Amino acid sequence: MNKQHKQDISFCLICTLLGAILVTLLVLRNSPSMTPTTALSLCGVGCLVYLTSASIIFVFSYYIGKIFAKIDKSAVEEYCWLIALRISDKRKSKNADIVLPRLRYFLFTVLKKNNDFLGLPLGDDELCLNMDGVAFRQNNVFYRVSLIIPEDLEQNTETFRQLIQDYVEQELSTYGCYGLRSVYASNRYGSWWSVYIDQIEVDEKRHRLIFELMYIGNNYAALYRKRIFDREHVVQTQEQDVYDDEIE
Repeated sequence: MNKQHKQDISFCLICTLLGAILVTLLVLRNSPSMTPTTALSLCGVGCLVYLTSASIIFVFSYYIGKIFAKIDKSAVEEYCWLIALRISDKRKSKNADIVLPRLRYFLFTVLKKNNDFLGLPLGDDELCLNMDGVAFRQNNVFYRVSLIIPEDLEQNTETFRQLIQDYVEQELSTYGCYGLRSVYASNRYGSWWSVYIDQIEVDEKRHRLIFELMYIGNNYAALYRKRIFDREHVVQTQEQDVYDDEIE
């Protein structure tokens, strides 16, 4: 126990003693029939109960503080952050049962209409696309849909993704998306088509083509889409500058 703790204990004892004397004087003033000995006895019992309770609380707090001092605070903060993140993810995915089937139907419609150019092994309806749940990144929900493919994808996945995204935007501008909005307008981040294909992956082991779609229906999704647009625009500008330099 350091010097500061000893001073705190001494201060509490002095305050308790002064409080006992003050209470005794008040009791004697308000109850003239009570003898000083009885008043002192009652005040002594009260002070004893108070000191006992204070001592227990002080000892308990002291040892709890020692325990917490030995615990890695970063680990506790990380644990609390993971709990908060899990709660946030559950809240964000509460509409997945509604959004995911409609996105699957919309994606199937787009792929089916343009399959002469895409050449994908599609079935007769949207059931050929498997719903693989959701993923969370940067405060956003990404809906995963997969298609069984017998062979590896011949095209570059990024080029293939951009091509399908063009078809998606054409479908949204012409017919919209059943049960979902076609455009999301944000005062801060602009207006965007509501369906965005974030990435396409090829799972060679399971022979699946995996689509990750984002439904833009809030400011977090609009911000994510704007950042991607800005990054792609910067890359295209840099490539154009390099090409111009080579011509010169």
